[in-house]
Amino acid sequence: MDSIKLVIWDLDETFWKGTLSEEGISPIKEHLEIVKKLTERGIINAIVSKNDFEMTKSKLIDLDIWDYFVFPAIEWNPKGILIKQIIENCQLRDSNVLFIDDNSHNLNEAKFHNQNIHTKTPEFIPEILQHHAFKGKADPELSRLKQYKVLEKKAMAKSSYDSNYKFLKDSNIQINIIQNPEKYKDRITELIGRANQLNFTKIRLDDQEVGKLLNDRTLKNAAIWARDRYGDYGIIGFYSYDYTANKFNHFVFSCRILNLGIPQYIYAKYNFPELDIVPEIAEKLDHSHPDWITESNFNVDLKEQTNGTDATKILFAGGCEYDQMYFYLERNNIEVKLYVNYNNDQNIPVRPSHTEAILGGLRFSAEQKEQFLNHSLLPFLDKNYFDSGIFDSTYDCFIYNPRMDYEHHVYEHKKDKFLVSYGGYGNNFTDINDRENIVDFFSGRKAFNINESFLQEFSEQFKGIGRISTKKFIENLKEIRENIPSHIPIIMINCPEIRLSARKSGDEKYLRHCEMNKAIDKFILESENTHLLDIRKIITHESHLISDLGHFQRKYYKDISLTMLQMLNNLLGERVTRNLNMKSIVYDKLDGMIELARIIKRRLIG
Repeated sequence: MDSIKLVIWDLDETFWKGTLSEEGISPIKEHLEIVKKLTERGIINAIVSKNDFEMTKSKLIDLDIWDYFVFPAIEWNPKGILIKQIIENCQLRDSNVLFIDDNSHNLNEAKFHNQNIHTKTPEFIPEILQHHAFKGKADPELSRLKQYKVLEKKAMAKSSYDSNYKFLKDSNIQINIIQNPEKYKDRITELIGRANQLNFTKIRLDDQEVGKLLNDRTLKNAAIWARDRYGDYGIIGFYSYDYTANKFNHFVFSCRILNLGIPQYIYAKYNFPELDIVPEIAEKLDHSHPDWITESNFNVDLKEQTNGTDATKILFAGGCEYDQMYFYLERNNIEVKLYVNYNNDQNIPVRPSHTEAILGGLRFSAEQKEQFLNHSLLPFLDKNYFDSGIFDSTYDCFIYNPRMDYEHHVYEHKKDKFLVSYGGYGNNFTDINDRENIVDFFSGRKAFNINESFLQEFSEQFKGIGRISTKKFIENLKEIRENIPSHIPIIMINCPEIRLSARKSGDEKYLRHCEMNKAIDKFILESENTHLLDIRKIITHESHLISDLGHFQRKYYKDISLTMLQMLNNLLGERVTRNLNMKSIVYDKLDGMIELARIIKRRLIG
């Protein structure tokens, strides 16, 4: 060895004593110091370990050493290939790399895939700092580590893109752009009036106004019908294009096609015309041309799919991002009623799925509800806020994702003592330090009534009591369960537990998710006919996310929906089985068999 620029560490029985997934580990202080001193010499450290990623990352964070590593390959794939990928990502030659592992098979495998790599067993570790090959170059500012962190972010983005791009290409997405779409006026009215995440213009029109718009021959109006290999989405978009101004006056899509790239395709088709975007939007537009979407004149004369009278009825409460999942359920003759986030006519987000909001529909009298809805300081409530239908018992299964409880602040009215919830991270209505962010957010949505004086008056009348405690959260969930007939199953959807490495409040959100997920686990354990769809098993890495912990890459909603279909089949039995598209169940069973094979493989070679 002449000059080592990268050290790749195995972990179990190498970097630390013990096996993390079994009896636990004991850190070796000297090894922690070696990594830090190598970094100060401009020598980079990486990891290749057969372990659970999140568990390993958490342990390394506890040891205050995680940030010293780049390109951590913590998974169950062959190590030689993983090492080769790390070397390529670091843009180094294998002759400048040392791999340390306690297993001779892994060392030989590394050599097979990287012929000039240097390999050593853990006995060599004490010699590293004195060995001439690790002399490096003084780098007290850790500038070289920072440079490789940039490379790491780029590689992660590329990996995510490659994976998602392949999924989109394989999906065979086709759209039919329907000119003169008057026959679809009702659907277009619904899109303009209710769509939020992909309603770029957010100009709300009633039925009469939509009719007038569609009859305006000075504009190019079109509806968009979409389908892919998984099924037919029906009418999912509408635009109104002004030739004279080269501008989209309306540009709106259903969030059921979120992350398929269809808005970007239409935007590019018209050569990126002017578009007044009203935030917030779940997909950003740029100057790219999606090549995974094709236009086709497929037959759209058939009525959009409707569910039969014997359809299984599902009520879902939670974030509107899950609308992507319910496409897969609806095509299996499952009727889904959504009680999700939306924007009111002032373009203010309404978030009615917090447990306090749901129970408000049960606890408050009609007179009290009317008082709240007319309160000048509660513009984020509207006439539909308390109308969840959760306690009507007119459905076969209740599915609940309580993400708003994870995020929202709770406020108590100082005089009347009632509670309301609103505002996520960095948006506490009673915190003077958050006022600028809040005003900027709402002014961007043209909701100018929420300003400094509004927030001051809100703080005078309401007391912020923080996010809901886990104790109160469990109490609320139990009250909801007690008021739904016991024969109706409840499926809880929790939230992922992932640290957002380069994002603000990453640790705060991660810890909050951990404690709230633990509370859901406890609630399910103590409650009858209550079940868990565990997102922690599906969303396992930051690359699976889009913008935050609540929004995932498109393909994972398909995975979630297949898991949901299997759960419904198990819980509702024959009622669902006769309705299900068995192709979906076959996919799910195949996924389960693959996962079982992986587990067996891990135990044999781990």
